[in-house]
Amino acid sequence: MRLNGRVPVPPPGVFAATRNVPEQRLTWQPTPGVRSAIVIRHYGGSSPGFVLAGRSLREVEQRIARLIGIVTIMWAGALAFLLVYFGIAAGLAPRKGAPYNIPPCAA
Repeated sequence: MRLNGRVPVPPPGVFAATRNVPEQRLTWQPTPGVRSAIVIRHYGGSSPGFVLAGRSLREVEQRIARLIGIVTIMWAGALAFLLVYFGIAAGLAPRKGAPYNIPPCAA
């Protein structure tokens, strides 16, 4: 991946920390508006080094935004339904102090 014509390099502290653990998983923002989820592994041997693999978080962020929109619409719909339901229920309920119209029993 190239960014502004150059290959972006994580800060040196990331590589130093990865030497002590088998694997680092983190999010990285090389420039504003560009976020990636990356995994860094250290390998030893005669010529030690690092392997870095990453993926853009743009698609994940778009999915989260869509999910928030769907949940908001469902919440608003449920709230509207409950307001209508309880409004109708309150309108059909007998008023306090009003007599019940109970038909006489035929016995």
